[in-house]
Amino acid sequence: MIWDEVFPENVRVENDVVAMQHSEQGCAMDEATFQTFYRKVAPALRSYLRRVCSDRALADDLLQESFYRFLRTASLGKGENQWKAYLYKIATHLISDYGRRLKREGSRFPKAPSSEDMEIDRVADRGDLGKKVILSCDLARVFQQLKPLEMALLWLAYVEGAGHREMADTLGLKESSSRVLLFRARRKLARLLRQKGLGSEVKP
Repeated sequence: MIWDEVFPENVRVENDVVAMQHSEQGCAMDEATFQTFYRKVAPALRSYLRRVCSDRALADDLLQESFYRFLRTASLGKGENQWKAYLYKIATHLISDYGRRLKREGSRFPKAPSSEDMEIDRVADRGDLGKKVILSCDLARVFQQLKPLEMALLWLAYVEGAGHREMADTLGLKESSSRVLLFRARRKLARLLRQKGLGSEVKP
């Protein structure tokens, strides 16, 4: 069961209590609801974490921690869109916290693997060049040169198809700020691509 896979045995009783509390507050995140939501959201969230971390084991750990913290939070919205936005917000904060810890230790996230070693994530081909750039194995190293917030903005915009308001809610920004920061992130990615001789797939 997905519930058992995501949460270690010693916290399942606690999660049952949390789920009951959510139900009393109108959130109704019982096991069946959670499993349905997990199947819808986990693949894309795992891809996002792996793209940023370039470490499958770490990404899987952060995925589990994200869902764990998600279920422990009592003040959840009542719809899947709110749940998804909050889950991505948790995951992004975990990435930032881990990155700061690595920086204090004089380390950093591992470099992205080569295209020969990296599994290409399956996504719907809608012809979005921004999405293709972000998901391309050959350009993963370029994408990883961005800051976590920049990666999050580009991922949400071009892979998840999020609007400015949704990105702002997910990342704890003002809507106007999300517009400016996304523009800057897109421009930075385009500059990095040109420096690598990869052309102008993403125009600033």
